[in-house]
Amino acid sequence: MSTHLKAIQLLACLASLAVVLFCRGIESAIGRIPYDTTDSMGRPMGFNDPFSREHWGILLRTIDWQDYHLDILALDSAYFWLVVIMHLVAAGWILRGDPMRLRTPLVFLGVQVLAFPGGLLGLVVLPPYFVEIMRGKLDREGIVDVPFLAVTGHTVWLLTCLASVLMIFIHQRRTAWRRLKESSRV
Repeated sequence: MSTHLKAIQLLACLASLAVVLFCRGIESAIGRIPYDTTDSMGRPMGFNDPFSREHWGILLRTIDWQDYHLDILALDSAYFWLVVIMHLVAAGWILRGDPMRLRTPLVFLGVQVLAFPGGLLGLVVLPPYFVEIMRGKLDREGIVDVPFLAVTGHTVWLLTCLASVLMIFIHQRRTAWRRLKESSRV
């Protein structure tokens, strides 16, 4: 595998991991913020109240390392750590420089789709989320009432896996085409 391709795949994997960690932090922190919390303009962070930039700052400051602890009995915690482990497995696979076989990443991607089906839901839900955030309309219920990590972090992870497979596939085809051209010259 080319060093350039490995670097791109590794950066995509690490960026996806950062998104998953960020989403887990937001999902956990929102539960600790009281509904009567207000920003400097007096706007509350309560039920159906749109988040202002300052509300996002309050939310980000509330994220704590305790949001990432492993609680074996809590399904959401185990599920979070499963997606983190899958990121680390993918990063190890990329760094190891497995031969450019498409079968291994395809199997890996298939396992990801089966393990994180909420990511498929996110393909539909995530674009409106970004629109709501950009318009300043996303509220507390937009995070609490949906499986936030699944529709955000898992979606990014599945898209990262898909992009990685496509990069490998394109690289394989180009390499095969170059070899064919070289063999025809001889």
